[in-house]
Order: sequence, then C-alpha cells, then structure tokens
Amino acid sequence: MELVTVQLSLKEETHKPTFTTQNNKSLKKLYEIQHLIASNLTKQFSIQELSTHVGINDFELKKEFKRVFDKTIFEYSTELRMNKAKELLLHTKKPIYEISEIIGYKNPTHFTAAFKKIEGVTPKKFRDKIMI
Repeated sequence: MELVTVQLSLKEETHKPTFTTQNNKSLKKLYEIQHLIASNLTKQFSIQELSTHVGINDFELKKEFKRVFDKTIFEYSTELRMNKAKELLLHTKKPIYEISEIIGYKNPTHFTAAFKKIEGVTPKKFRDKIMI
C-alpha cells in the first residue's frame, strides 16, 4: 500500500505544470499589453491590434489575460480610464469634456454614462461631492 502511495505521489509531481520558458515569454507579452494600454489611455485598442502587437492569437490573448489579471482587457482598460478620470476630477479644474478626451472618450456623454455606471454618480456629482 505504501509503495502505491509513493508511486502516485511521484507521478503527481512529474505531472505538475512548471513555469517554462514559453510560459515566461507569454507572461512578458501579457505585461507588455498591460503596459501598452496603461501608457495610451486615449487609444481604444482592438483585440486584433493587441494580439498582432505581441504575436499571440486573439483567443489565447483574451483567455490568458483574463486568467492572469482576473479581468478582461476591456475591464482593465476601463478601470484604468476611470481611475485616471477620478484623479483628474479630484485634482484639477479641467472641464468634464476635456477629461473625457484625455481618457479616450470621443463623446463626453458616453464618458458620463460609463462613469455613472461604475461609480454610481455622474462625474460632476463626483467632483461636487468631494469639494464639499
């Protein structure tokens, strides 16, 4: 019985996934995508553009990004944009239409709707609430 247990343990250890060079390269590519998005908030990248940029097919890119960062590329991008918007709303007097342009929204109405969906208040109310 002990011999069977030892053999099963050895078999499990040999089949455990290891962090290979290929996985390391894929991880570097995912971090490259993350950096690209964070560095270019005004640009809305398509999955195709991102996958071509790092040489990963679309499906793998979406699947691996979600697995590694626990959010989709769109969720990550939106989160960064909204965090930047909140920072600008809190620390500048820039008009909302200008903030929407800075974070990549061509239409301030779309920005306001997206901001309200995430934060529960409009950008103006968010700014006003903080200023009180």
